[in-house]
Amino acid sequence: MRDFYLLVTIRHSHAHPDQWPLEFGHNFFYIGCALGEAILFSQLDRPLAWFKVSATYAGVVWLLFIYDMRLIRARVSESTNDAERNLYARAWGDQLLNIWLLVPLLFLFNLGCAVAIWTRPDLFLARRGHVWLISAQLISFIVYLAYIAHYFKTIATLVLRSRQGD
Repeated sequence: MRDFYLLVTIRHSHAHPDQWPLEFGHNFFYIGCALGEAILFSQLDRPLAWFKVSATYAGVVWLLFIYDMRLIRARVSESTNDAERNLYARAWGDQLLNIWLLVPLLFLFNLGCAVAIWTRPDLFLARRGHVWLISAQLISFIVYLAYIAHYFKTIATLVLRSRQGD
């Protein structure tokens, strides 16, 4: 949702400079996510707690993506031209990909890592096997970052076209 809200903010602020797209529910979730990240990073030295909090955080992010579908629906209904409709169709597709695949995988991965550490502390803590789990998590975040960069590159032209349609 992080990218959709940025998209809406950019698009809305250019189209309606006197209005800012604030929505209480979304902002509440976003603040909750920021708090979750702060709690998560306080667990860096505790691998089991790290993955438990990571799974919980992924669950909250999942709810945020689901909740924000209503924001996209609202923007789609407000669309005034094909360029805007194309832009929001891309945002809609990205949301669905995150809701149905990417965030659930993140949740299940972190939950699986927590269960693995909890059931086999001899392997994952005493023999430092948790380093492999953390490495896999880091690689998944790098891949997701590349996906986000590609997504922004794609929507940049859509944002420009929708702006020209005003």
